[in-house]
Amino acid sequence: MKTNNKCAAVRLEKSKLVAALAILAVAFVVIAAVPAVDGDSGAVTPKDVGAIADLTGSTAGAYKLTNNLETESSINISAEITLDLNGFTLKGKNCDTITVSSAGKLTIVDNSDKKTGTVDVVGHGKAAIKNEGITTLDGGIYERSGSTYTYIGTEDKYKLATTDSFEDSTQTIS
Repeated sequence: MKTNNKCAAVRLEKSKLVAALAILAVAFVVIAAVPAVDGDSGAVTPKDVGAIADLTGSTAGAYKLTNNLETESSINISAEITLDLNGFTLKGKNCDTITVSSAGKLTIVDNSDKKTGTVDVVGHGKAAIKNEGITTLDGGIYERSGSTYTYIGTEDKYKLATTDSFEDSTQTIS
């Protein structure tokens, strides 16, 4: 009978160990999902973006460009995103560079010293930012370059296209 008690005790200890490991795994996932916060200012530390794949428009958070990037398919924003251009250029080729969906909320800033961060688009009838949600432009340059088409009137409408609202504080359109 003592053997059965030992087996029962081992099973109980094993189940406690499995439960403890499960709790640790859940805690790790929760901690990993919380964005880093600067202890002095309380500001969220942005995730570095060195490739288009690093900019996940469906995952809320703050992102910062670390180099110039080009894309041939629109970056779709469907969550609350803050993008720091950080003095670099984000360029769309034959696509709207950024599309903010009706569920999206995008804030673009340029925290570089020279304030040269740019969202550019190359392609007829395409926009640097196509806004169907809420977009706040708090810095950055918005361009449409490389077009060989002739426009009657203004081509500014192709730089920023909206079906909702832009909140503009320091936007530059060139």
